[in-house]
Amino acid sequence: MRSVPIAVRPRVAGIVATISAAVSTLALTLGPVVVTPNRAQAEPPVPLRQATAVRAVPARVAVPTAHDGTTARADVATAMAATAATATATATGPTAARVGPEALRAFAEVGPLLAAESTYVLVHTAQRRLYLVSGGTVRYSARVAVGRGTPRDGAASAGRFATPFGRFTVSRKDVAPLWVPPDWHYAERARRTGRRLVRLAASDSLRAADGSTYFVAGNDVMRRATDGSSRPADVTPGEELIVDGRIVVPPTHVNQRRYPAVLGTHRLYLGDGYGIHGTTDPRSIGRAVTHGCIRLRNEDIDALFPLVPLGTPVYVR
Repeated sequence: MRSVPIAVRPRVAGIVATISAAVSTLALTLGPVVVTPNRAQAEPPVPLRQATAVRAVPARVAVPTAHDGTTARADVATAMAATAATATATATGPTAARVGPEALRAFAEVGPLLAAESTYVLVHTAQRRLYLVSGGTVRYSARVAVGRGTPRDGAASAGRFATPFGRFTVSRKDVAPLWVPPDWHYAERARRTGRRLVRLAASDSLRAADGSTYFVAGNDVMRRATDGSSRPADVTPGEELIVDGRIVVPPTHVNQRRYPAVLGTHRLYLGDGYGIHGTTDPRSIGRAVTHGCIRLRNEDIDALFPLVPLGTPVYVR
């Protein structure tokens, strides 16, 4: 186990003491949901390192500011008391719950990294909770849903569709995001409905039993009728294109593979298909039910969205 450099220890301890003060003085309300579209290129996640012991310090510490990254002397207890009303008001949900110290222990291993950040997001998958920390204080907290394969105890072994652990960056902010369902979505639909799958590539065509032909032109799957006329294939938003009882898997760029509302009202995109977003199923919050993304209730992502700038680091554990 590598020790924390001496020069970094005071700042590490300051961060831990700051968050400790926050979780011990604030009664954060339960808040809160779901996948993501385009698999855009983004910064790859940085694996979390082995836990590093962090020494506790008095409440009066140097806290990074949210503006220029410099440090200033601040009485943490006083600051927490001053922000308690705001934090309680911004958190949503019917039931108040005090956050336990397990979240702090889970992120102690990245203390040296957090010491250099002025604003960051922590996602504690076992606790099913997200924290926005800025200027050394917890600015927002909400309950989340995580990947169905995510280990409950934070163990290294993760199943399929687990929420990945590591350091990510908010590379894009989307309003009313559209979901581009991955291939696994079509496979799951086929299993549930008992239908067969047929893939329609951009250079292919599909002949239907009624004599019509389906093909790709620009950003649409087109249907050419027997009279020679062509128009975009009619698909109910959020549903699959069915031809002769088969589920058609179209190219990822076409409009027939863009589903509205599934991801809620907003999304913070983390890259490689993962994101923090809303949901159409608020009952799923607090459970391991997603395919890897981090879900919030729509009211929570609405509140969180303007508080998180582009480039904000996100630590998942």
